[in-house]
Amino acid sequence: MVQAGPDNPLGSYAMRLAIPDYLIHGTNRPYGVGLRVSHGCIRLFPEDIEHLFGIVPINTAVEILYQPYKAALHDHYLHIEAHEIHKDMDFRKVNNMTSMVAAIINVEDKIIPNNDWSIVESIVRNHQGIVKNINRRNVDYVDYTWCIYSGLNQDMKIRMNQVLTSIIPRDFLITIRGSAMSEVLIGPFDNKEYAKQMAHEVNRLTGIPVWTGIILLDIS
Repeated sequence: MVQAGPDNPLGSYAMRLAIPDYLIHGTNRPYGVGLRVSHGCIRLFPEDIEHLFGIVPINTAVEILYQPYKAALHDHYLHIEAHEIHKDMDFRKVNNMTSMVAAIINVEDKIIPNNDWSIVESIVRNHQGIVKNINRRNVDYVDYTWCIYSGLNQDMKIRMNQVLTSIIPRDFLITIRGSAMSEVLIGPFDNKEYAKQMAHEVNRLTGIPVWTGIILLDIS
């Protein structure tokens, strides 16, 4: 028995499943989310389990899937990821190139070009668990691009999201990361003056301090 508090590994919320001793719960160690470090439980970030706990009714059906190979389309580009092979699973059925091809065909309306299959095979072989963009390998980074950025607490994050969706064009990258204290990064902008204009507008509408800066933006 571990008492409630900051040292409890279940975090602040936990939902029991029909499988004995398996739970969907938070964690006091968010860096373990997404890793195979528990005894079968499903860990979520503290803010995500808090949201889920409040909207899921009791006796909701839950299906647990083992999908080490994933594929998805985003903005018409194919993204895939391959996770580590686990010896306690029947990897002969799911951990192979056939499984990745099946995942790709499930989301693609056409098969990917022949010269891209070597990239897919490399991702399957290395199984790093990292999302890879298959269709945009020709651009690795945008060198020294202008962006705007700021630090946010929870209330500021909500206000910033509302403003950004109304004034920032859809083709811009908007990243808000973190939980209690977050960082927002917006860009890239063509030049310093354009970035300063957008920073001024965001500050005027939100009252949140915003800065401009030059970064090396990796989009590989």
